[in-house]
Amino acid sequence: MRTNTAADAPWLETLLARVRRVPRAGSRPLCRREADVPLAGRSRARLEAVLEGRAGYCRPVAETRSGGTLARTHEGQPGLPRGRNRLPLGAVRASQRERLLRSVIAAVSDSGYPAVTVADVVRRARVSRAAFYAHFADKEECFLAATGEGRQLMFARVVSAVRAMPADAPDEQMIRAAYRAFLAFLADEPAFTRVFYIDMPAAGAQAVSRLEAAGRRFADLNQTWHQRARQRHPDWPAVPQEAYLALAGATAELVRSMVRANRTDELPDLEDTLVSLHLAILAARPWHSPNEA
Repeated sequence: MRTNTAADAPWLETLLARVRRVPRAGSRPLCRREADVPLAGRSRARLEAVLEGRAGYCRPVAETRSGGTLARTHEGQPGLPRGRNRLPLGAVRASQRERLLRSVIAAVSDSGYPAVTVADVVRRARVSRAAFYAHFADKEECFLAATGEGRQLMFARVVSAVRAMPADAPDEQMIRAAYRAFLAFLADEPAFTRVFYIDMPAAGAQAVSRLEAAGRRFADLNQTWHQRARQRHPDWPAVPQEAYLALAGATAELVRSMVRANRTDELPDLEDTLVSLHLAILAARPWHSPNEA
């Protein structure tokens, strides 16, 4: 059987792209059978079977632990093949990076940012220190990359939920869909949620800046929703930019308090509170319980 090379494009490039990509909101997360694909020396049918999960070259990775898909590690599992092999460099590097990003989230969630070392991360990822430094300059860079990708997925989940609503859906349903998706994402990814809302401030000035940027992003989304809603509800009040920032800050603090209390799985219960809070400020809506009309 001949060895697959770049000449097999475009189908081989398509397979490589699937290994490299970051999972989109709502998509099936990458697993070991996709991330560690033995591309070279295999037939096209064999490669496609591996990517579809119908075949594998070693034991499958254990089921996702309670930390969520963004914290799934390979600790205790076989590492990537060592020594000379015919695996395409792009596939190997994509797998290494994916392992490292997930492992730093898991390690920081377990031990806190200051206590985690590069050795902790590579042990969980089952890659070498040399592989780590081929991707990242230090622990901080790896951490910022991991939390940055998690943040992108979080916002993508929110935006997708809103876009899935009918164009003529009531504005209250729009904001409810957004916060339902936001809270569900956090509950599904408890390790990332703890890292993002609890550990980020300990990771340095750049991490704090990115956390603040996330708050501004939430404020911008609220402002966009509110300005569109006011076209249909001219009686809703105009509010200053600081009001949107205040709502984003209040939302973050409510989430943070639940996470500190080890109640991350209960975050979806905040949906009614957050929706009522936003409508009280942005629609001058009297506060009411979920059972009230």
